[in-house]
Amino acid sequence: MKRPGRLLTALLLLMAQATYCVRADDEDDDFRTTFFDDKGRPTDAAVRYFQQTLPDLKIVHGVDIPVASQNQKGEWSLLDEAACITLSFRVSASGTVDKFIVLDSQPKDILVPAVTQAVSQWKFEKLSAPAWFVLPFRFGWPKPRKLTMQRGSKDELDDLPECVAPKIDIQSVFSAGVESADKADHVYPTADLLRAHPAGCATLAFRIGADGVPADLELLDAKPDQSYVDVAALQVEAWRFKPFALAQGESPRRGFAQFSYTARQAGIPVPQCMTADFAAQHYQSSEHPQ
Repeated sequence: MKRPGRLLTALLLLMAQATYCVRADDEDDDFRTTFFDDKGRPTDAAVRYFQQTLPDLKIVHGVDIPVASQNQKGEWSLLDEAACITLSFRVSASGTVDKFIVLDSQPKDILVPAVTQAVSQWKFEKLSAPAWFVLPFRFGWPKPRKLTMQRGSKDELDDLPECVAPKIDIQSVFSAGVESADKADHVYPTADLLRAHPAGCATLAFRIGADGVPADLELLDAKPDQSYVDVAALQVEAWRFKPFALAQGESPRRGFAQFSYTARQAGIPVPQCMTADFAAQHYQSSEHPQ
């Protein structure tokens, strides 16, 4: 990283308007978030943050995020503008981070290398199964630009860009004898879709083939329009179930799923689509109505 000509202060604004200062390393004047101490142990602020925002995760070790950007040549320089990124990452059962999806960033892609390289080294307590989590990060420079441990003022924080962070709720019902083979990765709506339509839902019915692959998707309900139908359909198509034998004359095995989507920051109520339970009880196939 290039050495800055003057000492600056960066604030990391995470969910719920929580702010954290960065520290300047004595050796190279490197500016990083203060989530971890020199031995990689989480600070009290980091522990509180994860307890409040991701209660199912307990952070045990990691490295701080450099407040820097990387150019096309791979050279790092100090971040000189406010920026944000929303990152989805998967935590394995062993507690390591093994996958990333960048959901939004402003300016586009400026923080991706810095954030992903740091978060890939975070370590959490073991989980019962791999799981995905979403974190939005906001970085900005408070005024006056001098090294301080003060929090930014409300006006300064309001000036920071804010990336959208999706919240997804899924309710599903499957025919007797259907077992999930693997928990598929989440299919997230795009940042542009969330900005244009901050809340929506869709309910789908589908047949589950003997090979465990969903097929013949049918839209049962969507509100306030069909903006999120394609996202919901992609999620169903990503699911896989354990293969099974279908007896002669046995009705096809089916699944029903209600998907609700919203941008966390929007505060807009999510419309209520037909529930998966109701769909399972009252469904009539469009091909073979009862």
